This record gives sequence, structure tokens and C-alpha cells, in this order.
Amino acid sequence: MFIKNEIQKKKKINFSFLKLLALNKPEWIYILFGCITSLINGGIEPAFALILSKLVSVLDECNLSEHIRNVNFYIILFIVCGIVMLVTMFLQSFFFSMSSEGLTFRLRFRACQTMLKNNVSWFDRAENSTGILCARLSTEASAVHEATGVLLGIFLRSFANLAIGIILGLYASWQLTLLMCIFIPFLILSGWLQTKVLSRFVKMDSIAMEKAANIVAQVIQNIRTVVQLTEENFFLEKYKQIIDKPYKKLKLRAHLNALLFALANSISFFAQAALFSFGGYLVRKNYILFEHIILIFSIVTFGAVSVSQSFAMAPNYAKARSAAKKLFKLFDLESQDLDNVQSRNDKEETKGFDGIEFNNVTFAYENRSDVTVLKNFSLKIEPGQHIALIGEFYFFIIFSFKFKIVKLIKGASGCGKSTAIQLIERFYDYSHGSIIMNSKDIRQMNIKELRAKMALVSQEAILFDVSIRDNIKYGDL
Repeated sequence: MFIKNEIQKKKKINFSFLKLLALNKPEWIYILFGCITSLINGGIEPAFALILSKLVSVLDECNLSEHIRNVNFYIILFIVCGIVMLVTMFLQSFFFSMSSEGLTFRLRFRACQTMLKNNVSWFDRAENSTGILCARLSTEASAVHEATGVLLGIFLRSFANLAIGIILGLYASWQLTLLMCIFIPFLILSGWLQTKVLSRFVKMDSIAMEKAANIVAQVIQNIRTVVQLTEENFFLEKYKQIIDKPYKKLKLRAHLNALLFALANSISFFAQAALFSFGGYLVRKNYILFEHIILIFSIVTFGAVSVSQSFAMAPNYAKARSAAKKLFKLFDLESQDLDNVQSRNDKEETKGFDGIEFNNVTFAYENRSDVTVLKNFSLKIEPGQHIALIGEFYFFIIFSFKFKIVKLIKGASGCGKSTAIQLIERFYDYSHGSIIMNSKDIRQMNIKELRAKMALVSQEAILFDVSIRDNIKYGDL
């Protein structure tokens, strides 16, 4: 059990866009239409560039009536482009918003479901504290939708923009277009490096924020104790130390991110300088017309803006990748650990009661695996017998059978009295030995039926924020 959990901790979780998209499968119709409208939207700017180049060419028209007619025609085409842009942008945003909200809901529900169905030992780990898990539900699920919704639309729009632009450019002047294609890899490379660097920044920041959220959750949960001891400044300083560490690292590396961002946004100007320099030469040699330079210039300008918009989403994409990895790790735990919580025979019903027997049970908590709490512990409880495990802390487990014999077992604090009760409830699973109930190892029994036979009241009872009546009724839901 411990070995498997350690392997799970060290296992590297890779981000898979297809795996994430599979979770969005119920909204496939929204994604399909969102992709179609994004591709149409991406073709509008190259069309606008073509219309603009034609408009520039007719401005030299000497015939006034012909000049006015052509200008009015291209103005109408501009209006049509605007209407198409308005409709496609609205539909793109609507479809991807619908798919993203569906994914966010599904991720939150599945994450919460996985948390609730894990072993109690899973919650004992430092990385699964209350503050961290609450932050994961509230922020990480919503951050993931950036990788499928808005970002997917912008990527497809940029792809269509560049692809259609290159086709139009090759038709107008293959020489100028090939020259411009030299700059495209530099644009893509700078954007990729920016995303890579930001991903590392986001990972460091995310780990620190989880630790900080955990401290805040603990302080708020125990605010009366903190105030009574006047330790507000101590915890505030501790919080500051946690968030200060990533701040200093990010500050030292901010120049790298700034350089990559500046490079991605300046390459288009170098491309335009090369365009007009070489384009002027081709015009002088009568290889192309001036309108072809305007066409390719507009294509390069719009394409650069489109690619820059994609790179501007790099921080959001980096956050989405980081959040998705953590959620995938959580979902992987679901498939591995739930078998330890749920019975292998869910349909089997536990009937009657013929006693409980501990047979050489050995157990150690996962977060303190070097300390054996129970070692070869054996105890037999007959039907109708009342057992009291007495020490510094008291836990009472009562079976609804007639009183026959009372057995009193004393033990010092920490000797395993509470642990024994928690093993019967299957809050934890023991590593060696067996606990027999109704002639069967409790690990083979239906866990809901097993716990339905018991009533447990611990020393530190936690009530839900409802009436006492409703708290009591929870046991019969």
C-alpha cells in the first residue's frame, strides 16, 4: 500500500490535449460549431487584405464614375466582412463558452467525487490538506477551460489566417511570400519558448499558493486559538515567507519572459522592412504590381496580430496545463485507490452479526510509516458483548444487540485504541493480519453495509452548518 502510494507520488503526469478534449465529449456539438466559426473568422482578415489591395489599385482610376463605382463596391465588401466578423465572433464565443462551462462543471464534480471516495489516509497527506483541496476545486477546474475554449478558438483562427494568407500570397507573388515565410518559424519559436518559460513560472507559483492557502485555511479554522495566543503576526510572517520565495524567483527571471514577449511582437516589423525592400525591387523590375505588396503587407500585419494574440494567451495556457496535470493526477488516483474503499462485492448484503475478531493485525499510518501503531494485535468480541477501550481519548462503538458481558481494555494515549476503531470502520486498511466479521474479512465486505451496522461518536464531533435535527438525520440518508 505504501509502496504504491509512493510510486503514485513520483509518477510523472503528462498533459494530453486529447485526454482533456475527451472529457469535453458531451459538448462535442458546441466544439464542432465553435471550430467551424473560428476557421471562417480566420479567413476574414486575408479577405479584407485582398479587398484593401484592390481598393488601393482603383484609387488611381482616372474615370470618375468608374472610380466611384469601384470604391463603393469595395466599401460594401468591407461592410460584409464586418457583418461576417460580428456573427462569427459571437458564435465562436458562444459555442466555446458553452463547451468550457460544461467541462468546468464536469471537472469540479469528478474532482469532488474522487476526493470523497478516497481513503481517509489520502487526506492525511500534506499535499491533500483542506486549503489545498478547496483551492483545487475552486480555481484549477475553471483554469483548465482556457486550454479548450477560448484558446482553441484563437489557435484555429490564427491557423486559418496564416494558411489562407499564405495561399493568397503565393498567388500574388511567390517570391515575397517565401521571403515572409522565413520569419514565421521565428514567430512560432518565440511563442513556444514563452509558453515553456511561463509553464515553469506557473508551476512554482501554484505550489507556493497551495501551501499559502493551506496555512490560511488552518488559521481561519482555528482562529479562536490563534487570537487567544496572539499569534496573528507569526502566521502572517509564515504566509509572507511562502509567497515571497516564488516572487523573488519570478522577479529574477522576468527579463527572460520580457525578452521573449518583445521578440514575438517585433519580428513582424522586421518582416515588413524586408517586404517593402524586396517588394520595391520586384515592382521596379515589373515582376509584380504595387497592389501585390499591399496585399502581402496586410496579410503579414494581420497574421502577426493574430499570432500575437495566440502568444498573449500563453500565461493562461500555462496555468491550464498546470491545473490539468494536477486534476489528471487526482483522477488517476480514482482508478487506483477506489477499489480499496469500495467493496469488491457491492451487491452482497451483510446480514446479522456473529462478532468481530482481530487476528494479528499490524498497522502503521502512511504519513508515519516508520511507526507501527498496532503490531500483531488480536482481540475477539462476541455478539452482544460491550467493549470499552479506555485511555486519554474515548471512542465508543455500539452494536445494537443485547448486553451480555462487559470487557474493559485500558491503554495509554497513542497505543492504538482509536486506530482499532478506525480499522473496523475501514477508514484505513491494515497491512498484515485480518479483521473478521460474520466469518469474512471486512475488506471483502460491502463498505456501506459494514458502516450501516455501526454508530460512531468521536471526541471531536464536527457538525454541519445546519440544525441539530438535520445533523442527526444525516445518519439515515
